[in-house]
Amino acid sequence: MKKYLFLLMSICITSIQLNAQNIPAIGIAKGKMVDENKEPLAYASVVLTNLKDSTLQYGSLTDDNGVFSIDAIQLGAYKAVLSFLGYQDYIVEKLMIIPPDNVEVNLGTIEMKPDEQVLQEVQITAEKAVMELKADKKVFNVEKSALASGGTATDVLKQIPTVDVDYDGGISIRGSSNLQVFINGRPSGITGANTQAILQSIPANTIESVEIINNPSAKYDAEGEGGIINIILKKDVKQKGVNGNFSIGYGTKYDANAGFFINVKKDKINYSANYGFNFIETFWKGFNDRKNTLPTLTNYLNSNDYSTSHKINNTLSNNLDIQINDKNALTFNTTFNTGISNDEGDVETEFLDSAAILYNYYKRNYTDHQNDYNTDNTLTYTKTFDKKGQNLIVTGNYSFFKQQENPEYYQPSYFLDQSINETILATQEHNVSKDINHTTYGQIDYAQPFEKANGLLEVGAKSAYRNILNDFTSDSLNRTTLSFEQNNGLSNQFRYKEIINASYVIYGGSYKNFSYKGGVRMEHSIIKGNQSVGNVNFTNKYISFFPSAYLAQKFEKGHEISLQYRRSINRPRSRMLNPFGEYSDPYNIRVGNPNLKPVFTESLEFSYVKNFKNVFLTSSVFFKYSKNPYTRYRTLDSNGVATLDFGNLDNSKDVGLELILRTQITKWWNIMTNANLFGNIISGSVPSTGEVSNQNINSFQWNIRMISNMTVWKKTASIQVMWFYRGKRKFLQGELKPFTFVNIGFKKDFLKDNKATIALNISDIFNTMKFRVSSVSDNFSGFVERDWESLRLNVTFTYNFGKKPNSTYNKKKKDHFIDEDNSDAGGM
Repeated sequence: MKKYLFLLMSICITSIQLNAQNIPAIGIAKGKMVDENKEPLAYASVVLTNLKDSTLQYGSLTDDNGVFSIDAIQLGAYKAVLSFLGYQDYIVEKLMIIPPDNVEVNLGTIEMKPDEQVLQEVQITAEKAVMELKADKKVFNVEKSALASGGTATDVLKQIPTVDVDYDGGISIRGSSNLQVFINGRPSGITGANTQAILQSIPANTIESVEIINNPSAKYDAEGEGGIINIILKKDVKQKGVNGNFSIGYGTKYDANAGFFINVKKDKINYSANYGFNFIETFWKGFNDRKNTLPTLTNYLNSNDYSTSHKINNTLSNNLDIQINDKNALTFNTTFNTGISNDEGDVETEFLDSAAILYNYYKRNYTDHQNDYNTDNTLTYTKTFDKKGQNLIVTGNYSFFKQQENPEYYQPSYFLDQSINETILATQEHNVSKDINHTTYGQIDYAQPFEKANGLLEVGAKSAYRNILNDFTSDSLNRTTLSFEQNNGLSNQFRYKEIINASYVIYGGSYKNFSYKGGVRMEHSIIKGNQSVGNVNFTNKYISFFPSAYLAQKFEKGHEISLQYRRSINRPRSRMLNPFGEYSDPYNIRVGNPNLKPVFTESLEFSYVKNFKNVFLTSSVFFKYSKNPYTRYRTLDSNGVATLDFGNLDNSKDVGLELILRTQITKWWNIMTNANLFGNIISGSVPSTGEVSNQNINSFQWNIRMISNMTVWKKTASIQVMWFYRGKRKFLQGELKPFTFVNIGFKKDFLKDNKATIALNISDIFNTMKFRVSSVSDNFSGFVERDWESLRLNVTFTYNFGKKPNSTYNKKKKDHFIDEDNSDAGGM
């Protein structure tokens, strides 16, 4: 509908015939249009005609808040007609623009009356835009996606351009995994080690949209060179009454999912709740072959791994909006998540000498029971003022995350023919690993507009506190007493505390088709760590400044360019700092480095957007320079035990190109293509090791994603096909091999008013999603492969219920790409 409104207004504006007289054009007419429920009417039309001859003189559309303003009106007398489909026209018979008192005319808030006759004849339904481009972010509406039905937030992110999801759910943007994850526009308890676990516990059917902010302004935390991923959960603050849906699904390997969404709106109170359940059974196998070439030892260490996993997740999200009055509002959001995982498997390891002759063998069986619990709670107070754009927002948040694992290991003694040696008692270990994370913050944001300068000043402050405990206890079987005793050589406790106090100031505005925004953020960081073994303590304190800038220029015929700059920081996570080793595999140990320095990154991005007739293009060239970038590296001791550690290099440079291209093949078929290509150069050496020194590695990396969207069956069904390919990626001691996969989804609406939906999706239909990595150093070389059970099928049924809107006209736009000015680029 919006497309036709814009077309109408374009015709109207270009057909304006101005009088030849030299009459001053200094008048202003403004106001606001709302429906019978006091909700704003966006994109309604306002037309001014000459009172004498009814010729069209001026026209405008209301914005998202129902507000309109027509400037530079010639002095005179006019007739104003305010229109919106499904409502009676509101007519001002005489609108006088006469000095000195009537140069600026404010019509105030106008309540439009439904046109019952029109409503009986017209019913328009439409879907949200697939992608919306705004000044500082890209918005991807995934509510109707067939590819992610029955899945989790991780499956949703696989469809999002610029986001790269690896084999086990790790996420990155433009090659960087250092990014922030928001829930409903606010920082959440999703940080570091628990990011993957929580994303895989959020059901896809609770997600409405995903926002990508590549270069956040100084208003946001400086943490995260990769930017921000903001996950918006479902709620409906516009529709009165009760509405919602429930879903249930089943898949191969006994996968199951269920979900429930309800929204209740009455007067000034809106409550919404999302509940999701999923059960996932997975299996993977792999191998790890390594050749050790030490001065005193040359041998081969070959391992084969097998594992099965059963996971159950429950997620409940509640959102309460209270509109106290026209100027004050409260929002309370809380999310609870519980997860249970049971894993079991075994690792078979062979030791061969330099002649490839077997001289030792062992098989290590394990079981692991894991419990996760997470809660995130946010209270927000919003105060608005008479001046448009002036507001005060106060936010408080508390998040808690707990993960406990109980792995058990059983390792009998074997002969070389791989039969069990029953004369020697098996080695047994019972371990308990706890991760407990408390996070809280308070934040205040204030915005002050300057109408004459067409500018906006934003200031704010934030204080955040994080307390993390990593507690590991290991009990080993005493072969003499046949009882389990604590192994002090493996047990340890590590505490990490982080306090970050910040403030920012930003000013932005626009002049004609040029817009700008610039600001700076100051952060005072206090980092403390304590390792119980040896009572090792460390403290880091530093003050840092993080400027940001944004410039944009629009041109005729749909062209737009923008330039963005940002400085960011990447602070090492608690597990990267903990020097105590993780010994689940005795020949592959992981430790942390308490001397790690934070990474500072300068990012610069130039973007170009063009809206053609059937093609929408957004392209970005970006450059990143990082000081003290992290690296992971392995060292090998004289016994052939490999230790994975962390260190800082000197610097790294990234230069890349990102393209998003949407092509409308026909009215019912479009294809979206996203490509990322970037070169990476890392330089420097890791202290305290002679194996990783004076490195200068050049790497070219790229990935491509194509999604085909087809609307069929009288527009009641859709078919989606996604292909993803990621090229090889080099790192300090090796490279990740390429991988690819293809997913297919189908969705069909049925029953009266399309209240029911059946969705089917198949992931990795060619079973090609494998993890493969080769590594090389001065004294070892190796190859690792992991093969997941990624070929899966899921069927999900959804039923929508509840009260319909008061008018049968749905004000949503057709499914298409739009830019920040809401211009159309072609429908689904």
